[in-house]
Amino acid sequence: MSPVLRSLAGQAIAHPDDTALIGDQGSLSWSQLHEAGQTLRAWLRERQPRTVALYADNGPLWVIADLACLAEQIPCVPLPLFFSPAQIQHAIDDCGADLLLCDQPEPESIPLAVRSKQGQYMTLGEQQFWAFPLITLQGNAPDLRETARITYTSGSTGAPKGVRLSLEAMESVASSLCLATDARREDRHLSVLPYATLLENIAGIYAPILAGATLLCPSLSRVGLQGSSRFDPGRLVQVMRELEPSTLILTPQLLQGLVEVLQKTRQAPHPGLRFIAVGGAVIAPQLLERAQRLGLPVYQGYGLSECSSAVTLCTPDQQRRGSVGHPLPHIDVRVADDGEILVKGALFQGYVGTDTPVIDADGYWHTGDIGHFDDDGFLYVAGRKRDIFITSFGRNVSPEWVEQQLMVQAPIVQACVLGEEQPFSIAILVAAPEATPQAIADAIEQANHQLPDYARIGDWILADAPFTLDNKLLGPSGQPLRHAIQQRYADRITQCYQEAS
Repeated sequence: MSPVLRSLAGQAIAHPDDTALIGDQGSLSWSQLHEAGQTLRAWLRERQPRTVALYADNGPLWVIADLACLAEQIPCVPLPLFFSPAQIQHAIDDCGADLLLCDQPEPESIPLAVRSKQGQYMTLGEQQFWAFPLITLQGNAPDLRETARITYTSGSTGAPKGVRLSLEAMESVASSLCLATDARREDRHLSVLPYATLLENIAGIYAPILAGATLLCPSLSRVGLQGSSRFDPGRLVQVMRELEPSTLILTPQLLQGLVEVLQKTRQAPHPGLRFIAVGGAVIAPQLLERAQRLGLPVYQGYGLSECSSAVTLCTPDQQRRGSVGHPLPHIDVRVADDGEILVKGALFQGYVGTDTPVIDADGYWHTGDIGHFDDDGFLYVAGRKRDIFITSFGRNVSPEWVEQQLMVQAPIVQACVLGEEQPFSIAILVAAPEATPQAIADAIEQANHQLPDYARIGDWILADAPFTLDNKLLGPSGQPLRHAIQQRYADRITQCYQEAS
């Protein structure tokens, strides 16, 4: 039996009336959560769907549906709420999902071309959901045996890739995270990231269940998230004050927003908050230090969907400035001669439509990230191998590193750094509403002080609008789509270099 499901059943017997989960509309005890999962499992067994797509906000329904699919061994495909209708249709067609579980009666983002017009209304205690049969491309039913989860990630093309994961791989990560974070029954984990994000799915549902901890799952709007890139940190501060979590996960941008609000309001985090994992992008050390000075227990980590999320993590006893920590117990990490990070353990089964991932002769998967280990085994990540550009002076620059140095400055909200085969780098910047040109220039100067001369910003362009999913300048995980941004601002970039020559 799955360790997660075994722990759930055990908690329902040993602590039936203790609170397992708290959502916007109330709470569920361990016995209620287990019973709801079993009820939905029985419903799924009657219908025998091939693959289930899950489209819902954070909340009890998401957790129940996930657990029911695990118990019935049906592949589950979380669909991010910020995906466009075209991306959703691609994901459904790609994986051959034939049933949609949804928390709304008319999901406008789910094209009618792939779903029935009216769903079947169902209730699980006080939880309500709708089930829609899905229409997939004829004959498009990939072999998903041994696959428990398909998580879709989007690259620069915008066409999501389905990463196939086994339950064993995901549970090995969850067990490692329990050990690394010293998870305990008294914990209260607040899910800030969408459950459709693999890390939150594993660390925010599976790990707390293994530990017997309480899941705090408010809706995304309640914690201040809208879409993939709009965030109101004031709402998060309010939820943290109301729910008093002990653990949570943030991206660098969310952490920066939280830090700025706490600094402005002179608020302190509540004393029970003991572990904030931060990952998803390169993080400027200064941001972590600002957070720590405010009393936020922040610890940087590193992971990829293809590695079932987390690979390394700093902890209270093992942390170092600029490092993403030591490898977790379930995994083996190497760095190749060219600096590429290689991983073995808890790897994905391949992308949808492919048989197995491409691994080398020693069993390692090449991540495409660049990094190095220090003498004490701490890993440092510089950025994506494919994003590194070479200046006209032959220097390698990781733009993500430079962008984090820029975005830690208050006047700068978003940044995209470019400079392939050029004498200096240019930054395309989205500024804070109140930022003046002088404030932006001063912020760049501050960032440049933290950088070697070859990586410093030589000129900058103020973007016409924020980078978003809608204008196709931002990827789903919050990364700037460099090629698209370079094309959008090509004339102004050319003008900057011409004026400097």
